[in-house]
Amino acid sequence: MADYYTHFSAMFDLPIQHKELVDQLLENKLDPFEVIDWESADEITPGFCYKWELDHGRQLACLWIYAEEGDDNVTNVATFVCYIQKRFQLEEPWGMEWSNSCSKPRLDAFGGGAVVCHLGKAKWNTTGSWIDKEMIKITRKMDKANAQGK
Repeated sequence: MADYYTHFSAMFDLPIQHKELVDQLLENKLDPFEVIDWESADEITPGFCYKWELDHGRQLACLWIYAEEGDDNVTNVATFVCYIQKRFQLEEPWGMEWSNSCSKPRLDAFGGGAVVCHLGKAKWNTTGSWIDKEMIKITRKMDKANAQGK
């Protein structure tokens, strides 16, 4: 049996005055009207690890978001960041890369991607979709060259 892993590590900086509310959201300690809609309906925790670092000089609460066991949820990270951006009207864009791996060689097990969150909306790209796009470009060039007799 193969074990699949997802790895990521990124910092998300936000104004220090929002730290307490964000902590409560991450720990699901707020009333039902102020909760994050995690990817799985039965999830009440974010599905990723986090630690705070405070930068009092810049008045920032720096949230280190990471995967510890390798099965953490990339979608929940983006959902969280987008929610916080909307909730506090943060305009600074944020991005994160992740990697997928496996304990055994499997054709569907390796890759990764990136997500950029801005103004509460996420844009995604994976290594698989990049490969597909590049292969299509190359194939079209080859077909065009063949059609021209080159």
